[in-house]
Amino acid sequence: MMPRTIQKLMSLALACIALGTVPLHAEGATISPGDLVEMTVYQELEMTTKTRVSPAGSITIPLVGSVGVAGRSADSAAQMIRERLMKGFFVSPQVTVTVLEFAKRQFTVIGQVQKGGTFDFPDGQTTIDVLAAIGMAGGYTRIADPKKVVVKRLRGGKEEAARIDAKAIAAGSAASITIYPGDTITVGESLF
Repeated sequence: MMPRTIQKLMSLALACIALGTVPLHAEGATISPGDLVEMTVYQELEMTTKTRVSPAGSITIPLVGSVGVAGRSADSAAQMIRERLMKGFFVSPQVTVTVLEFAKRQFTVIGQVQKGGTFDFPDGQTTIDVLAAIGMAGGYTRIADPKKVVVKRLRGGKEEAARIDAKAIAAGSAASITIYPGDTITVGESLF
């Protein structure tokens, strides 16, 4: 007999295959629009950049231009900037990206919920369970279909979407999805 956690993961994977979707990747703290970041290149003081990430998810770096950093970890963003600087500017730059200040962490719930909108994460939390997020939006409307929930996320500058069955999650027969800052949850409508 399989442990319950493995059963949940397998049911999530099978559901995603059946729906033709890819599960969203869990990850730690990532850079989001509105974050204050600092980029430094070792022994190159004139390259130091301290800026807010634009609503589009990018920052502007000297010699490189606009770089999409939203959805990336600080290390991943530093590696991407390092690779761009190596294309004709530096031989082997040591790049560091630091998040100096996180923007307000929010997620959006729309569709068939009582009170759709943008919500702040509870104090001290950087993630929340999808069911708790729907609960913060007042729960489902009378015509909602909990089997038709879509979670969209910006990752590495690209939007990912996963269709999930929140009814199965609530029943404990499917693994839950973690919601991160910037995610959008759409609750679909029942046709009957």
